[in-house]
Amino acid sequence: MTLCLDKRQRAMLLEIGVRVWQPSLAAAGTRPAPAVENINTTQSIAVQAYKTPASADLPASSSKPTQPAPSTSPSTAPASPQPAPAESPATGALTWRVGAAQALYADASGSAAVLANPVVARWLVLLEAPASALMPGAPGALDAQNGDAGKLLGNMLQAARLNQPGSVVLAHLARSPGSASNQSPAALAQDLSQALASLIASCQPGVVLVMGRMAAQAVLQSTEPLGKLRGQVHLLHGVPAIVTQNPAYLLRATLEDAKAKAWDDLCLGLSVVQQAGSSQLEPALKSE
Repeated sequence: MTLCLDKRQRAMLLEIGVRVWQPSLAAAGTRPAPAVENINTTQSIAVQAYKTPASADLPASSSKPTQPAPSTSPSTAPASPQPAPAESPATGALTWRVGAAQALYADASGSAAVLANPVVARWLVLLEAPASALMPGAPGALDAQNGDAGKLLGNMLQAARLNQPGSVVLAHLARSPGSASNQSPAALAQDLSQALASLIASCQPGVVLVMGRMAAQAVLQSTEPLGKLRGQVHLLHGVPAIVTQNPAYLLRATLEDAKAKAWDDLCLGLSVVQQAGSSQLEPALKSE
């Protein structure tokens, strides 16, 4: 606060020893206000800092991630690998059941007389079928209740001239999930092999025709596809064996040559029987 004193008042105060200081108007008008200057300077610095990117003042960061500092806590030993669980026996295994032998085209003397006839070269047909085919009262392989599959099988045998009494013995091969005894696949395969050996011993066929992919793999104990199994002669308990597709597959097959390949398999079986018959006749001709 500035006192407005005239010259007379100043003179009186000077006489009593009081010095009065009062800045001149010129000096007060030209001197800048320090508070306003400080405010303007602070605002300028703030505006400049806002406009300047922060990255300009910081050093370029490395692209490599910072490695964490090693932990001082006691390290935990890695867990030892656990052994793989043992495969459950009979997991995914199939139990194959062999049906009773059916003599097709039996004459009036009955199936027993047909099976006992050693003159005619018999075919043992192992037909892959559902489990219902082994149930009591199930229709036969060539029964009209089997529909088109039974008709096709009959036509195939007739075309091969096998529709004669004593020519064909048929047995169904039915599959079902693994038995309740949890048998291993090897044990199940052994059971099937023994059942087939007993059937072959009772029928004494000249050739075995296995119809069906899964049945062929089970009988021959092979994992090869049917395309590699067919077209060649296998041995099943000492008897020549031929594999082909089953009639149910041939009915729904989209390939035009599927039935032609099945016919080729039948012809291969006929040639095997013919060669076996010729070899049996040669000793008799020489003895004469």
